[in-house]
Amino acid sequence: MTGKYILLDTDVLSFLLRGDPQAKPYARSIVGSFPVITFQTRAELLRWPLERHWGKGREAKMRQHLQSYPVIESGPELGQKWAELRAVGRQLGRTVGDGDIWIAAAALVYGIPLATHNRRHFSWMVDLGLKLVCHAPPLNSLDP
Repeated sequence: MTGKYILLDTDVLSFLLRGDPQAKPYARSIVGSFPVITFQTRAELLRWPLERHWGKGREAKMRQHLQSYPVIESGPELGQKWAELRAVGRQLGRTVGDGDIWIAAAALVYGIPLATHNRRHFSWMVDLGLKLVCHAPPLNSLDP
């Protein structure tokens, strides 16, 4: 990938889709960048209309908005990075869902920052090279 990309976590993309006030600092952070998402984020968002019984219009609007984001698909290198992150996380006693591990693995494989509002799941990965764009309140005084 060339250019200045930024990977959007599902929560940040959701803020942007809904026009949530929490989207404002992220919208400023992605100015001048090319926002991308992972197959995981796309799948999570496609699940929502099914679970929440959205109407056809709302679902169509969300699907149309999703089309504006290039998607990082899974592949061998991404699968290897997922396995490494999962193993390190378990060694460190970190319980993070598989979906978040896929998203972080994509950011690490492609060397692009991850915009997330979920500091708790991703902050430990900064020591592994993950670049975070996070406007959530710090978990403690030592958080980045």
